[in-house]
Amino acid sequence: MANQKVLIVDDSKTIRMQVKDMLPIGRFEILEAKDGLEGLDLIRQQQPSLVLLDFSCRA
Repeated sequence: MANQKVLIVDDSKTIRMQVKDMLPIGRFEILEAKDGLEGLDLIRQQQPSLVLLDFSCRA
């Protein structure tokens, strides 16, 4: 059962989904935020163990 919370913050839903797909299924509770303000609110409310943010994809 997931007992660790991971918050993924990125303005791109596609990027958030890709990062989420890289994490092991069932090991984490995944939280998502589309910007920094939403991310800060979730940090205060949910107190995640890890915050992943501002990804850059290059071809």
